[in-house]
Amino acid sequence: MTSGIHGRINLGYRYFNIYDPQTKDYSGLTGNTSVSVGFLRLTAFRLFFSRSPQFSAYSGRTFFLQTIFGVGLARALSKRCSLYYDFFYDRNNYPATDITGGGGMEGPADRYTTHSVRLNLRPRRDLEVTFFTNLGKRHSRLGARPVSEHNFFGFSLIYGSLSGRFSLPIAPSF
Repeated sequence: MTSGIHGRINLGYRYFNIYDPQTKDYSGLTGNTSVSVGFLRLTAFRLFFSRSPQFSAYSGRTFFLQTIFGVGLARALSKRCSLYYDFFYDRNNYPATDITGGGGMEGPADRYTTHSVRLNLRPRRDLEVTFFTNLGKRHSRLGARPVSEHNFFGFSLIYGSLSGRFSLPIAPSF
């Protein structure tokens, strides 16, 4: 970890073309950004934002607009060990109707909150082991679905060429 400000911004315009003329298309801005501010030599504060339409297969609608906000903290515990914590708030908004010309994005919606913790270990220069967990909760306006929890525990092993020096957050998985 280094001090200073680091980040990336990806912006674009997406047209989600549905071939059925009775189905609403999507067009609009899409993108993601992440900013890291190193305020101490071994600690960084992180911000995340992402917005993009996603294909939907389960709701009776063809897509939803996903917007993710997040904050995080990264800490180098030693030269070969780092700890990351991220919090994400995710909104999935469906169109009010699938018929062209009707409504905006005020249809059914899901809201997610996710806590993500990762521990990166690098025992050798060409070996990295990551242990991670995502603890999430969903609140839905899509039908009569109750609040549900989505928890995931896992690890990854990378041998050979390592990715960049600063790990990006693991996006919430639902």
